[in-house]
Formats: sequence, C-alpha cells, structure tokens
Amino acid sequence: MMNIKFLPVAFAILMLSIALFSGCVAPPKDVVPPAETVTGGEGGFSSSTTNSNAGQANPGMTIPALVAQATVYPTRTSTPTLYQTQPVFTPVPEDQVCLIYKDSFNMTFQVKTIAKSFDLKNPPMYINYTLTNPFNVTGTKISQSQYNNQAGSTISYSYYAPYSYFEVTVRNATTGEIYTQDGFGTKYDQNLNKTIQINTPGQLLIEMKGFNVTPTVGFWVKPSQNLNESVDLSTTECETQAYVKRLNQIGPIFLT
Repeated sequence: MMNIKFLPVAFAILMLSIALFSGCVAPPKDVVPPAETVTGGEGGFSSSTTNSNAGQANPGMTIPALVAQATVYPTRTSTPTLYQTQPVFTPVPEDQVCLIYKDSFNMTFQVKTIAKSFDLKNPPMYINYTLTNPFNVTGTKISQSQYNNQAGSTISYSYYAPYSYFEVTVRNATTGEIYTQDGFGTKYDQNLNKTIQINTPGQLLIEMKGFNVTPTVGFWVKPSQNLNESVDLSTTECETQAYVKRLNQIGPIFLT
C-alpha cells in the first residue's frame, strides 16, 4: 500500500527533474557561412573576403562568383572631316625636257654641215628646228590666151627653190649607224618647223646639213642622268615633252 501512495509523488518529481534539465541546455547558435571566394576569369585575379553580413538586407547570403574580370572597352575617337583642296598641278620632273643647245646657221650661199655630239643616257631626245627666210623662186609669166587676137594675162609665181634643203642625221658616233634622218626639201616635205625624236641611248653624232636655208636648231633632253649637278635648272628653259612635240605645229618658237 505504501508503494502505491508514493507513485504520484515520484511521477511529479520525475517530471520536475526533466523540466529543470531541459532548461539548462543552451540554444543552438547561428551557422557562420564560409568565406566567399571570387576568381577573375580573364585577369586571373582571386580574392577571399569574409562575409560579415554588415549592411546586407539578407544576412548570411553568399554572392555567387559569376562576374569575371574584364578589360575596359576602348573609346573610339571620331575622325574629323577634312575639306580637301584641289591640288595645284606641277609638271612631273620625269616628263620635263630642258633646252641644252640652241643655235642658228646661215646656209644661204653654200652647202654647210655642222656636227654636234651628245651622250644620251636617258632618252628620249628632241631636236626641233625652224627655218626662216627660205630661198624662194619668184617671177612672172604670161599665160597664152585661147583666142589668137587677145593678149595673155600675167601670172606671178613663188615657191621654195627645189635645190633648197635642210637635213638632220642622228647616228651612232662609233659605228656610224643611222638612228633617224629627217628634214626639209628635196626628198622630204616642205614643213618649216619640225621636231625629231631620238629614242636610242648612247654617244650620238648629230649632223645638220643644208643649202639656201637659215635654220635655228634646239636640242631638248631630260635633266635626269643627262645633266650634271652643276646645271642650274632655275635658269634653264624646261618644258613638258608634250609641249616640245607640238612645237612643229605652232610655228617658230626660238626667240632672240
């Protein structure tokens, strides 16, 4: 009977002990998140930062390492618009030829031959001549009338003398080979102005021969390689090759 009486008391003591024991156990602490590691993709940069949760809206959250290191995008500078002016045309030096020789000859009363020599290193060479006061045959003649009882009319005539001529011969000074030959009268035409072009380099022998003519002759060559440095081009007459080629078409060109 005594044991049954003490059962409620023992049960109460047991429950009180369990309550007291459970109150002495400390509550679980918050789990501290591991340190955050961010690794740079391009630059190879890495850093470790301890997340203190200070100032964050959601403490305890970690930032995923999804943003890689990069290089700043280059700033493109705009190119300003430039207003181009029309360039001033200047003759190309390679297209220029300069007058290296000019002289006049009186070949009125006898056959005369003048020879000149030149070492042509950079062709072409141009020889231009102008004939002044060519010897003319002039006179008058009376034409016969078709009617026997009428006198004929008087006719004046004038023409270049058939024996007047001027000839330019360009040959190799060593072998005598003729490179070109041209001129006025006899077997040539009757142009008083003409330009002869020589395209063969080497030591040239230039012969000028004529009768009953007064020629003025000029030699033109490129300054490059043909003229030495002592020649002052600022005081030398120079023209384009195209101009010199037309000299025989525009009349006398040599002024005294």
